[in-house]
Amino acid sequence: MGADGTRICVRCNDCSFERVVDPDDGVQPADVLVEHGQRTGHTLSIDRIEDEED
Repeated sequence: MGADGTRICVRCNDCSFERVVDPDDGVQPADVLVEHGQRTGHTLSIDRIEDEED
């Protein structure tokens, strides 16, 4: 997920944590999910952010 250039939003279901992962950052959404989940024990969800075209 995220390898196709799509930005991903990692959002915690238990607190206000939210992070947008851009493919150019070199960070994988799974890394963010695991790090926050292990540190807090919270459950997270992942959503694709679609680019809006005008």
